[in-house]
Amino acid sequence: MATPAFTQDDLLLPPEELSQLHVALANFGQSDPLATAVAEATATVSLYTSAYILDDATWRRLMRPLAIWHLYSLVGQVPEAHQEARDAAMKELTAIRDGEFPLPLAGGTGGGRGAWGSDTRAPLR
Repeated sequence: MATPAFTQDDLLLPPEELSQLHVALANFGQSDPLATAVAEATATVSLYTSAYILDDATWRRLMRPLAIWHLYSLVGQVPEAHQEARDAAMKELTAIRDGEFPLPLAGGTGGGRGAWGSDTRAPLR
């Protein structure tokens, strides 16, 4: 899957919060914190979902809390609401990785449930 573009508007942060975050990041000397946050979030989402095909809306929904969390972690203090959102996204990513959602496989057809060798084995005797 080609990775969609993720921009500042995709963060869906209120303008006041976004402005405060920009000021805090500028004070820490980050040259392009959004690009860094998006790269980190993209790597994490890709690591957990590479075997599956995600639609753009799901990809953005999973990216958003990870990118916001990374921006705040650059400042050094993540608000509780953003920490909880990141934790929920990571829980969902773990479930996707473990095949708990019926997502189409990236390399073939069918859903993402089950794994090779998961059927009950017949006794050999």
